[in-house]
Amino acid sequence: MRASQQAGNELHFILKALGYLKTHWWLFAIEVALIYGFQLHQFYNTPPVYRSNSSILIDNSQKEMTTSILFNRRQRFSKKRNLVHLLTSHTVMERFTQALTDHFNEQGRPPHLSQFLPGGKTLRPNDFRRYVSLSWDAQSDIYNLSCRAGNPEAAHDLCLVFMDTIQNYYPEIGQREAMMRREFLARQIATQAREIGERENSLIEFQRQNPDYFSYLVESGEKPTSGRNIRHRSDSRLDAKRRVASLKRKIDKNRAQRSFLFTVPQAKRGEHDRLKRTIGVFAQRMSDLQFQQQLTEQSLDPNKNRRLLTLNREIARVSGKLSELHRQQLDLIIKNPLAGQEVLAKTKTLELDYRLALIELSAAEKELTEVNGKYREFQQIALEHDRLVGELNHRRQLLDNLFKKEQETEIELSAGQAEIFRLREPDFNKEPVAPHLSKFLYLGMSISLFVIALSLLLLIALMPRLDSEAEVNRLNLPVIGKIPVIELSQKLPDDLPSFALEHLKIMHYRLIRETKEVKSPLIIISSPNSREGKSTAAQALAIASRSSSRKTLLIDCDMLTLAEKTFLGIMEDQTPGLRSIIMEEGRPLNELVVKTTVEGVEFLPRGARMDPAEVTHHIKPLEHFLKSLKSEYDMVIVDTPPLFASNLSHQLCSLADLVVLIARLYITRPRDIVEGLQTVKVFTQAPVGVALNCVPLSGPHKRSSNYYFSRRKGKTEMAA
Repeated sequence: MRASQQAGNELHFILKALGYLKTHWWLFAIEVALIYGFQLHQFYNTPPVYRSNSSILIDNSQKEMTTSILFNRRQRFSKKRNLVHLLTSHTVMERFTQALTDHFNEQGRPPHLSQFLPGGKTLRPNDFRRYVSLSWDAQSDIYNLSCRAGNPEAAHDLCLVFMDTIQNYYPEIGQREAMMRREFLARQIATQAREIGERENSLIEFQRQNPDYFSYLVESGEKPTSGRNIRHRSDSRLDAKRRVASLKRKIDKNRAQRSFLFTVPQAKRGEHDRLKRTIGVFAQRMSDLQFQQQLTEQSLDPNKNRRLLTLNREIARVSGKLSELHRQQLDLIIKNPLAGQEVLAKTKTLELDYRLALIELSAAEKELTEVNGKYREFQQIALEHDRLVGELNHRRQLLDNLFKKEQETEIELSAGQAEIFRLREPDFNKEPVAPHLSKFLYLGMSISLFVIALSLLLLIALMPRLDSEAEVNRLNLPVIGKIPVIELSQKLPDDLPSFALEHLKIMHYRLIRETKEVKSPLIIISSPNSREGKSTAAQALAIASRSSSRKTLLIDCDMLTLAEKTFLGIMEDQTPGLRSIIMEEGRPLNELVVKTTVEGVEFLPRGARMDPAEVTHHIKPLEHFLKSLKSEYDMVIVDTPPLFASNLSHQLCSLADLVVLIARLYITRPRDIVEGLQTVKVFTQAPVGVALNCVPLSGPHKRSSNYYFSRRKGKTEMAA
């Protein structure tokens, strides 16, 4: 539910933005034209840029073997990157600046280099970084040089001078990194050796200040750690704890075995021995029978088979008896595992071991107590000693690593320097590489999209309005009808488009339905503000109400506007109009009302403009006049001033049987129409509806209509 609501809000926002694009396209067109005009101006005012390219090869084949051993691939890439930074460093740029100045003077001060020497003074070294670019190839030792300038001659000279500068200066900097690293390692080695000597002296001084502690180490069988003979000393306290714990476990095991011996059932005296002797006799008998069986099988006696049969029967009988004896022995062992003599012997042995273990435990606990006392006494000293030894080990490890690095650096330095080869001389390109028109056009497009999006957001935030019927439904407005975009002229109403007349008829029917209980309804047409089409809507509704059996009167009650108002060719001053009624001149109705060319529709013009104060003062005659019209006409439509312009509309709303507020799409603000509805409901109890004006319709709706009141009907073809 929440996802669908969020999708609906996004769609509503997109539709609102498209509505602003439709109505304010001229604003966006002006913005786009200004942006592209500015970009084209920048393009034509940007000076051309020429580029000269060259490449050099720094042969490091002599270093390749040591580099593959000492460095990995990523480190080789980092060395190339560092070399590029070194060749474009401030020092190299200073030499390049000096070389360019010399070249400028030697060539007779050519004018194409004057941009780099304004007023005879060369630019600063860092200013040349935007004209010179050096890059490296990941697959080889080739370095690409690119120089740009305002003319091809200047770009060529820049590239040529910079290549000469690199070729002359590289022998001085080719080994700079390794030499600097060797000097740094030498300083670090000297510093670490000095610190190691200080740590060793501190350790010797510590031994001299704490003789008791080292005597304790010797007595406990531990070797003191000092000098280069560094060993991890054993912890006698931990050994004593382990010995005490082992003795306690031994005593517990002894007592558990003793308790178990007393709980095991005991056999009678000689019971196990008798079974063993009997089993031994039968086992010997079985062995003799098997030997006789083997001899009989090898003999040639004719009675061999009979004797073998007898032996097999005897072997089976002895085997069964032997199995039964084994089963009895197993049952006896399960029921009575031990004999009384064995229990007594084992109990004596366990008791002896128990007493010996108690003596050993007492001695071990006494030793542990002594060790703990000495440990607490020398704990702080032991920690300090360990710290000194650990620092000494760390410094020696660092010194070993520094020695290894120094050896690698020496190997790298012994490999020799690299050589420079000029693979490609600076080219002379007369075609400019910049500016690119596509770049400025793309930038203009990006800026235009951003400005259009920003303008849409500002319009939506600062100028909210009704953009579609979806916005009206979201505000939950009581819509009573829709009025398409139409233009009223002096011609007959039949010239109205069919789609417009159709919507006007539908709205007229809804007005009659809302006022069906009133005999002659008084319908007030108003709007929150001006220029929303209330006069056009009132005239269109009057034309849509034409009928031969009903009479409709349209009253122009907008006495405040300065605009000239006509209706089907009838001018506003053709009769004294509504002004004479307000001023109580006592003219008859037939002298004020003008019949129109539309059947059943009459028009009461306003007469002339009046001051707002006079209109409010003479409202009573107008009220009596409107009530008297109920007996003359079937419907009275009153065109009033805007609600927020005068209180005349408020007082007329109190007399109305139905109030219609005009809301023009793309013009009316949602806040204004909501406030207008609330204002009208304060002054009247009659129903209030909203008519949407200038509703756009698609092409098929404009061409034809199928309702009975439409002049142009679509043709219906019968099915074959």
